[in-house]
Amino acid sequence: IVEINGSGFIGTSTMSCSFGGYQVFARFVSNSLIECMSPPFNSSGATELQVSINGYDFVRLPGQIHERSFLYDNEVYLLEAIPHVIPIKSNPGNQGGKELHIEILGSGFAKSNELA
Repeated sequence: IVEINGSGFIGTSTMSCSFGGYQVFARFVSNSLIECMSPPFNSSGATELQVSINGYDFVRLPGQIHERSFLYDNEVYLLEAIPHVIPIKSNPGNQGGKELHIEILGSGFAKSNELA
């Protein structure tokens, strides 16, 4: 789900988003927020994201540097999530605790500092 922040959104049944020309309905959340489900895309790369109130007249989102504003990544395959409980070493006077680390195994992950 893609959240689009702005102003002046109105809840109409024709409100929609366009991802590279592929139109999907938008869900009105508030006059400053709508949500759209990004459609499947056959390859990775950037595509244009536009919004329409009436379903016909689309506008590019303000602040876009260029027309390619939505990035599709390759498909990600999750094979396994392995939890690891790791003891935390304690300092003198402090009790040690435990920390949970989760190892994710799969393929198609993007190399990015923005993953969470």
